[in-house]
Amino acid sequence: EETKAKVQELRQEIKNVREQYKEKKKEYQSQRDDIKETKRQIKSCSGDDCKQKKSELRGQVKDHLIKIIEMIDSSVARVKEHIEKSPQLTEEQKTRALAMLAESTADLETKKANLLAMQNATAAELNAAIKDLKKSWINIKQTEQWLLADLINSKMLSLVQKHDQYLTAIDVKIAALKAKNIDT
Repeated sequence: EETKAKVQELRQEIKNVREQYKEKKKEYQSQRDDIKETKRQIKSCSGDDCKQKKSELRGQVKDHLIKIIEMIDSSVARVKEHIEKSPQLTEEQKTRALAMLAESTADLETKKANLLAMQNATAAELNAAIKDLKKSWINIKQTEQWLLADLINSKMLSLVQKHDQYLTAIDVKIAALKAKNIDT
């Protein structure tokens, strides 16, 4: 009964996570579509309307970059949660991994603060911010992959150690049976 309840609870949690993912993806796609539409309108505009559209586009790009930073930050938070919950990692490994993630989070917070501080940002400033964010995302992604690989290796090592314990227990039982002259 208890196992069935846990399975049901996990299924519900997975369903909720999938729904949240779909909502976030829709928001992200909607934001991208808005930016594309504004770019298209800029190509066919003239005069003061064009300046307003360009300013609107820069605002949309800035908001989009902030949204991307939040998505990256949530990814870092998920990895952090996995590391904190891991019984296989030693405290030293956890401390090192969490320090790396804290550094990534601090970098993201700095970039977010810089974006929020930009008033009437130029296209060149936004392009520089985009390139900087892209570099950071690549570095964070590599760090996350390395940390998750380390976590998986720790789990595998734990499984190998358990297997060795079972093998030792079986050898002891076989030796006991042979001592009693029972054919194995």
